[in-house]
Amino acid sequence: MAVKLAHAMGAKVVLFTTSPGKKEDARRLGADETVISKNPEEMDRHLESFHFILDTVSAVHDLNPYLKLLKRDGVLCLLGVPPTPPPSIEAGILFSNAGASRVP
Repeated sequence: MAVKLAHAMGAKVVLFTTSPGKKEDARRLGADETVISKNPEEMDRHLESFHFILDTVSAVHDLNPYLKLLKRDGVLCLLGVPPTPPPSIEAGILFSNAGASRVP
């Protein structure tokens, strides 16, 4: 539903998945692009490029690769509720996002 809603509101929608077979479903729902999150090259193309990421995964997973995709002051919103807390966040990622050393 998040993909359909964001698309309807005119946002550029990028869907992240671990399953290449979901690309057609993502396109049908309105995603402009699908990134296979296990593919480092595909993830690297989006470093420091997002203002907002909605994470709907309800399984325990590493958030660090997604934090690297956020622009300065970007938001990672966790909607899924894993049964245990996520693995630890690498603090250095929070300091190294684009423009983090600039004075606002």
